[in-house]
Amino acid sequence: MITIRSTRYPQMRVNTPAGPVVFADGIAEATADQAAALAGVAEEYGITVDATTDSEPVGVPARPAKSASKGDWVAFAVFQGMLPEVAEAMTRDQLAELRTEGGDGGAGDH
Repeated sequence: MITIRSTRYPQMRVNTPAGPVVFADGIAEATADQAAALAGVAEEYGITVDATTDSEPVGVPARPAKSASKGDWVAFAVFQGMLPEVAEAMTRDQLAELRTEGGDGGAGDH
């Protein structure tokens, strides 16, 4: 799960294609699919990604397995700096073939 904060609307519910994200006191827990869906309204709603799992650095999702869902790959690509609409237009396999800045085969520079 990914911890997401909203500074503008601390009490809100945002319906995403991956399911609702409910904020209480400015904090919500979301899946990678939900986080990717929120990227398009992040500025408008004052949303920031706080952390991913305990094993990952704050705000940096792990590179998904090649067999991960398209939503996981879209979230990873968006967190690497890709525009959400560009990532959504690509297939899961296309996203998995892109290279990250570190050159390890994720999304980002190619």
